[in-house]
Amino acid sequence: MKNPETVRLVATLARRLNTTQVQAINEAVAARLAELDKPSVLSVDAVLASVWAAQTPDEVRTLRQRQESLYDEAGVPA
Repeated sequence: MKNPETVRLVATLARRLNTTQVQAINEAVAARLAELDKPSVLSVDAVLASVWAAQTPDEVRTLRQRQESLYDEAGVPA
């Protein structure tokens, strides 16, 4: 490795894990790849909740009125 910061970080990780630098790199890369393979942390519900939270009370009222107008009393699309 040619980057001094990377060398320092790997050495620190290896010391903390009480392992070799090669093993520390292997574990770190494997953990990161596993993390990337996980489904997105943000669920649709979380995104919608953040959108609703960002709305002003007037915007929320308008959106709810528009949503309600999409369906009749039986819940069937109008």
